Formats: sequence, C-alpha cells, structure tokens
Amino acid sequence: MALPFALLSMARSGGHYVRGLINSHPEVSCQGEWVNPTTDEGFDPKPQARAVGVKLDQPNMVRLPMVLPTLMQWGTRFVVLRRANQFEAARSFAQVHEGGWWRAKRGQEPPERTTVYLSASSCWERWTAYEQWEYEMVSTLPDNTVYLTYEDVVADPELELLPVWELLGVDPPLLVDSPFIKLESRPLSESVANYDELVEKFSDSPYAKYL
Repeated sequence: MALPFALLSMARSGGHYVRGLINSHPEVSCQGEWVNPTTDEGFDPKPQARAVGVKLDQPNMVRLPMVLPTLMQWGTRFVVLRRANQFEAARSFAQVHEGGWWRAKRGQEPPERTTVYLSASSCWERWTAYEQWEYEMVSTLPDNTVYLTYEDVVADPELELLPVWELLGVDPPLLVDSPFIKLESRPLSESVANYDELVEKFSDSPYAKYL
C-alpha cells in the first residue's frame, strides 16, 4: 500500500511548482487540489508509486475543517510549504483575481502582465491569515512533518527536497524538475501600482519583513 502524504500551503505561495518537483520522483505521485471545487484536476496517481499525496491549500482547509484532522487520523505524512515573501504572494493573488492565469506550464505562452493595486486592508488580512495558518501548522501537525520554504526550494531544489524523500521512504531521484513555472518575474515595485504607499504603510508594522 502506498504511503499517504499531503502538501500543505497558503494559496499563491508556490505550491504548484513544488508539487511538480515532488511529482517528478518516479516512485511518488503528488496530485492536485482534489477538494478544490474550482479546479479540473483529477486523481490519477502513478501505478508504481510508493507514496501518493495531494496538495491542500489554506482556503480549502478553512472551508472543510475536518479534512486535516481526518488525514492525520489516517497516518498521513505532511510537507508544509512556507513562503517568506508574502508580499509577492499577495500580488499573485490579486493578479489571478483580475483575470490572470492561476498556474502555467513550461512551453505555454505567458499570461499578459498586469499591474495591480493592493489595498492596505487586503494585505493586512492576508498576512494575518498566513501568520495564523503557519502557527496552526506548527502547533497541530506531527513532529515528523517536513517544513519547506519556497524561496529555498527555488534556489536549490535537490538539496531542499532531501528531507521530503526521507519522509516518504524513497531514495532521491536522479532528476528533480517541475513543469510549472513562475508567472511573474518583475519586481514588486514595477507590478504593484501603489508599492511605495504600502512600503510606507507597513514599514513600522509586524509585517515589515514582507516588504
């Protein structure tokens, strides 16, 4: 029987990219958001997989509060994806809701670049939700949970995923790669219309670390 696991993340925090990396292991299947009613992804794990997992985002954990406790009761292993730059995540969330793509694969035409306006209240709400989610993950999940940071994984995926392979009981693969690509490469100062205003607003706040 394949080992069950779940990749947990805040929305727009690089979860699809990391899911693609994990799924690139020939003996691991990391499936999409199977409880998300807005996605068209099915559930079709590799027949030879020794570990089968799903991606679960914070909004669906809130919408379906019994999912996480049920997974824990089943003995599921957990990989938690943090993202240090939640300012970029807030920008990505706004871009998606203004008609942009929510994910893209290598070889696809990139979406039209849009510049967004982020209200201070929406940033505060998102960043507060992120801090609360991260605290709940650390205080709720079992001790053998693996915690990844998106920025570190992007910099060195082979090294950063070593604890994941150990958690799942598989040897490191020969190649780690993801079909998913980053949608936005511009700096925040060029893609957020009121960037300077937000920097001034939050420079003396608990969220100055995201600026």
